[in-house]
Amino acid sequence: MTDNYHHSQKGWFIIAVLTTGIALAAFDLLTGGFRTGSLAGLLLLAAALILFYRLQVTIDDNALTIRFGIGIIKKQLSLDDVESVRIVKNPWYWGWGIRWIGKRFWLYNVSGFDAVELKMKSDRTYRIGTDRPEALEAAVGRALEDTFEDG
Repeated sequence: MTDNYHHSQKGWFIIAVLTTGIALAAFDLLTGGFRTGSLAGLLLLAAALILFYRLQVTIDDNALTIRFGIGIIKKQLSLDDVESVRIVKNPWYWGWGIRWIGKRFWLYNVSGFDAVELKMKSDRTYRIGTDRPEALEAAVGRALEDTFEDG
């Protein structure tokens, strides 16, 4: 199994906001004494940072894999199930992270508004945020051609 595509995008805004929150919670703990709320906030923000600081997309011979942060949160999509791929723009109010966009599709995103939409044969749709939409769309297209030729 070889990687046909691999790209990692950092969520710089997410990193900045969570790091600021961690610093404020740590400052509160250091200057105000032990507070359960500050400790809980610090731990929650640190966990969110570890889990969501980047989005990695990998395409191998069989699947497209989406991984957030250190890789605990991930989603794997079979290339055999992909019906079509296209570049799309997400509105700002859909936000970042993992979102179910009202009976339409799942959105996986850490930064920006550009995405690639995968329509599946199973009638599910996924949008994957990326700062390189043309490269991801082309890589999915190549993978689909390879899958079609092998099948």
